[in-house]
Amino acid sequence: MKNEKFIKEGSSSFSVYEPKIIRDQINCLCKLFPELVFINKKFVDKKLPQDAEGWFVVPRWRSIASTYDKAIEKVFDLMRTMQNRRLNIVYAGQMESQYLKPRQGHVKASKVLEKNQNGDFLFIPAQFGVKPISYPSEDELMNLNVNEFGLGIFEVSIMILTHPERFLHEDNLPVWCIGDEYSKLGNGEFLLTPFFRFKHKQLEINMWTMDDIYQAPFSEVGIATGFIV
Repeated sequence: MKNEKFIKEGSSSFSVYEPKIIRDQINCLCKLFPELVFINKKFVDKKLPQDAEGWFVVPRWRSIASTYDKAIEKVFDLMRTMQNRRLNIVYAGQMESQYLKPRQGHVKASKVLEKNQNGDFLFIPAQFGVKPISYPSEDELMNLNVNEFGLGIFEVSIMILTHPERFLHEDNLPVWCIGDEYSKLGNGEFLLTPFFRFKHKQLEINMWTMDDIYQAPFSEVGIATGFIV
């Protein structure tokens, strides 16, 4: 990100977490989604961009379901059944397109990734919200590098499937999914942003405004971003 003054490296505590190697991520996802096709084009031979912590494997959501919300719900179901994870989805049942949608920067970046890669799986250089940020303004929060874009609920949920240790304790840095936006009333006013945190021994998926973040009982959040190479 450009706004280095808002980043405090090493100021938050985590479970033992690091990006898994590509092979382990693919093996995990192929077991969870046996209907998907993996085509290895050695895409990850490319140099990892600056600020990316590793390569993450994410299925194309259209390969999983006909709509974005149904793809997300399928991933949530896998979290419950395959990982025995307790979920607190605050806006459960309100994920259709009138409520939840990808931001334009997310849509544009996804098109580039999908055009440049084959098969049902995408290789995305990313960082999993590991850089703590102390409350910049919304404009500053969205001021990413030229090749950087915000990840949405779907990508972050898949990353949790392949890296469940990222959210195991309440002191794990919460993650804001700035690639998506949410309308609480489904009336075209998209004022909220999806948010993941571990609370009361369960993974909470909520929708917050910038004011909600300011009033939260923790001093820092992380944002999950991907990179175009």
